[in-house]
Parts: sequence; structure tokens; C-alpha cells
Amino acid sequence: MIFLENIQLRHGGTRRNPGATILRNVSLSVPDGAFRWLTGPSGAGKSSLLSLLHLSMRPAAGRMEIFGVAPDRASRGRLARMRRRIGLIPQDYRLLGELSVLDNVVLPLRIARQSERDSLREARAILDWLGLDGREDVLPDRLSGGERQRVAIARALVTRPDLLLADEPTNALGEEQARGLIGLFQHLAHSGATVIVATHNATLLRDFPARTFALDGGHIREETPDP
Repeated sequence: MIFLENIQLRHGGTRRNPGATILRNVSLSVPDGAFRWLTGPSGAGKSSLLSLLHLSMRPAAGRMEIFGVAPDRASRGRLARMRRRIGLIPQDYRLLGELSVLDNVVLPLRIARQSERDSLREARAILDWLGLDGREDVLPDRLSGGERQRVAIARALVTRPDLLLADEPTNALGEEQARGLIGLFQHLAHSGATVIVATHNATLLRDFPARTFALDGGHIREETPDP
């Protein structure tokens, strides 16, 4: 379960200057096993909200719970364990340039100390599903934008996260790949994962109807699609 109540999020700032407010009095809840869309114009705060849910940012005010735990009351060790249950697909990919495609994808499993044999098998399987077989040994700067996006997707999915956060994950994908990816995300939700996807893609919103959080000016409202 995700629970936010009257969350305020600010960017930068000091004690004397609190910085720009990104999210204002945001409240929402998402149950386990739910799929949600996140929409809004550029600069509305979608990426910041996903970073907050990824535990990469801290709110300036408000109440927040992820997996039934308030992050501001959790120890460093518990926060680290919580983050390992969260998969993030960022817009800017954040691949490690000195590592190959395969090593980028397998890295979260190595950090979790999963066996090397199982880690490599799972990483190769998901790369194959995403059409990246044969690209395992390539460095990120030799990949196209679409390939880099698929590597970022593979890295987020390989750990089988309980919470998946995807920031415009279909921007560099073709229509067929995009539809296949959203279908996979909805399958993950049916299997018990919580999935939140930020998108501008009106076609996907129409063809894969789900409850939607619409952000505008740092405020949020929940919308229900037409039946």
C-alpha cells in the first residue's frame, strides 16, 4: 500500500529560503496489486512524485507510508531494504557507462547477493524478451535511445519489484513494443505488484484504461476512466 497525506515537496532551498514548492498538499493511496496512470503537463511534478515514492527525495511536510512503513521513521538499513523492493524506470535511463548492457541489468541482483548463475539467467531472459539479445556486451554509449530505454526497463524489472515506478517508459519505443510493455505492467499488477506509470501517451491511456492521477501545478486529482 502507498499512502500520502498532505505531502509538500520542495526543490533545493536553505533554512532561510525554503526553495520552490513542487508538490502541494498531495494526498493519494494505492493498494497492493493496483495499476495507476500518472498524467500532467511537463513541469507538473510527475518525475518528482515518482522520486518521492522511490525514496530518493524526502517531503518537506505531510505523512507518507510505503509498504506500511513511514520512511521518516525507518532506519538506514530498513530504507535500503525498502528500496530493493522498488523498481524505477527513469526518463534519463541512468545507465552506468563503464558497464555492459548485461552488467547494468544484473547489477541490482548482485547488490542483493543473488547467486551469479541465477542472476545472469534472469537478466538474459528479460533482455531477450525486450529484443536485446546479442547486445549484452555492448556499452550504453553504443546503443540507440530506444535500446537504452529497454535496458533501463530490464534493470527495473529483473528484481521482480513489489512497487514499479515508470517515468515515460514508452517514449523511445515503437507502438507494438509500447503496447507489449504496458500489457506486461498490467500483468505484473494482476500478479500482486503495484505499478505507477507516468505518460503523455493518449493512445495508451485510451487503450489501457485504469484509474489516473492527474498532476497540475503541484496539485493532484484522481480520475476514473469511462467504463
